[in-house]
Amino acid sequence: MSLLIIGAIVIVIVFVVLSLIFNKKRPSNSPPTVELGLPFIGNYIEFAKNPVDFIKKGLQQRGHVFTMKVLHKNLTFLLGPEASAPFFRLGDEIMSQSEVYSFMTPVFGTGIVYDAEPKKRIQQYQILATGLKANRLKAYVPKIELETINYVKAWGESGTINLLDALSELTILTSSRCLHGDDVRENLFAEVARLYHDLDKGVTPLSFFFPYAPTYAHGKRDNARKEMVRIFSKIIEARRTSKDTSNNTDILQLFIEMKYKDGSFLSNDEIVGLLIALLFAGQH
Repeated sequence: MSLLIIGAIVIVIVFVVLSLIFNKKRPSNSPPTVELGLPFIGNYIEFAKNPVDFIKKGLQQRGHVFTMKVLHKNLTFLLGPEASAPFFRLGDEIMSQSEVYSFMTPVFGTGIVYDAEPKKRIQQYQILATGLKANRLKAYVPKIELETINYVKAWGESGTINLLDALSELTILTSSRCLHGDDVRENLFAEVARLYHDLDKGVTPLSFFFPYAPTYAHGKRDNARKEMVRIFSKIIEARRTSKDTSNNTDILQLFIEMKYKDGSFLSNDEIVGLLIALLFAGQH
């Protein structure tokens, strides 16, 4: 135990020294900074304990735009529609989404969404948007209704539930049927839900700063993604060789049929990455 404590102290000292050596002077028009807790490591401790409370405290201290030094990164928060609008409106040369969301690359995959180069990323966004157009959303209504009715039936006549947990579970059920299709929902849901759980729990406060750190959660995350690709690759290949896909009205089928502007189809890995991205968007 004493060696672990000594090791931790040494790491903190080295981090502090490096921070002092390489810390660049911030421009005069930079957002105000917030410091919570102990010097140097206090912000990370507060962030790891509860990211939402961490942000609320920053908002109370400095307003809707502020910066916090957390480990080796400066985190600048743009809170609210007015403050965050420039981030989504401006190009990557000014406000880089790929840098901010790079911690999601192990989950979504290399070259997918935020890890894709800008032109390809825009095409992937367009593919995602196609699956969420009004005519397709209307086709999902019966699927959502079916899942909701079946889910509520299991509640019985009376009782108490955790509404947040229940709605989260229902979201996964409806998402699976609409995104993955009836075949996956009926035959592979339990396995896919387990893998999604490991992907979701693989995004921890540490992931924001060290997404490839050899932690237990990251190991389960990486294994889950590999298994997700393996499962869906079989389904994708079976659908690609099928002569009749008219009954497949899910987003998976849409992704299988979509092409990039150069005429190339999406790879199996890209299809799975986009499905995971949509699941995360719907759940969070």
